[in-house]
Amino acid sequence: MIGTVALLAAALWDRPFTVDRAGEVTATVIARCGVAAGADGLFIEVHENPDQGPSDGPNMLRLADLPALLRDVVAIRKALTPSAGR
Repeated sequence: MIGTVALLAAALWDRPFTVDRAGEVTATVIARCGVAAGADGLFIEVHENPDQGPSDGPNMLRLADLPALLRDVVAIRKALTPSAGR
């Protein structure tokens, strides 16, 4: 559902938008989809050990998984952004 919302926002909204989705597994998928749809920001809860986090443990991404996700979303954004001078 949130992926559909991101796609609609990209198509219909001429303003910056962010994507926010809970859950470790879905957070990575939704982050990639959101960036592909043109999201201008991501809200991702991160903790070294989500099971021991002060709150929202099941909704957090493990800190160790964050660099790979950030590399992925930057690559997606670069692939979809026209280069100057082309």
